[in-house]
Amino acid sequence: MTARTGDNLSLNGKTLTKREIQILEHIVDGDTNKEIAHKLGISEVTVKNHVWSFMQKLDAKNRTHAVVIYCDLAPQLKRNPISRIRTLIKGINKEILEAVR
Repeated sequence: MTARTGDNLSLNGKTLTKREIQILEHIVDGDTNKEIAHKLGISEVTVKNHVWSFMQKLDAKNRTHAVVIYCDLAPQLKRNPISRIRTLIKGINKEILEAVR
């Protein structure tokens, strides 16, 4: 079950903060911790702390697992992460094909 409470998001009883959601969204977009820190105007250590926090809340084994859980539990969000992941994969596949040619 997914529910929004203010700026937070509750996924199966685990509440993610607005900042944790922002960072997850950047990870879905393929950004590194360094890129996320720069874009959000925070330190890379702070990004890592947020990543650790939402991974604990989602019982995720790693960043990729956290994204999969997030996409599975929150498909109805305004910015649909599934379609963004598909777009990202298409771009990567295109780059691979161009590199092989």
